[in-house]
Amino acid sequence: MSLPIEVIDELFNRLSNTYGIGWDSMWSTHDIQEVKELWASELRFFNNKWDCFHWAFENLPERPPNLIILKKLLMECPYLRSESQTYLPPPKGEPPAPEIKEKMDQLIKKLKNEV
Repeated sequence: MSLPIEVIDELFNRLSNTYGIGWDSMWSTHDIQEVKELWASELRFFNNKWDCFHWAFENLPERPPNLIILKKLLMECPYLRSESQTYLPPPKGEPPAPEIKEKMDQLIKKLKNEV
C-alpha cells in the first residue's frame, strides 16, 4: 500500500519551500504525477511513521535529496531502531547475506560466552 498522495504532495511542497529552485528544477523534465506516484510507492514502509519524516526534515542534506537519498535518510531515523523489528531468515537453500551471517556469528559467540 502506497503512502497517500496527499502526504507526497505535502512532502514535495515542504522540500520545494526548503530548497527552492534546486528542488523544482529536479522535476522540470519529468511528469510530476508519475514521480509522486513512484515516491508514494517507494516510501510506503514509512506510512504512519511521521516521527521519521519530522526527524528527516531536521536532518536534510545541503542539496535537494532524490528518492534514494531520502529513503536512506529515513532509514537512519532513530525512532525506527526503537521499534521491534522482525528478522526473516532467507528462504531454505539460500545462504544469509554476509553481513547477516557475521552478526549471527557474533551473537552466537556472545551467547556462548555468557553461559
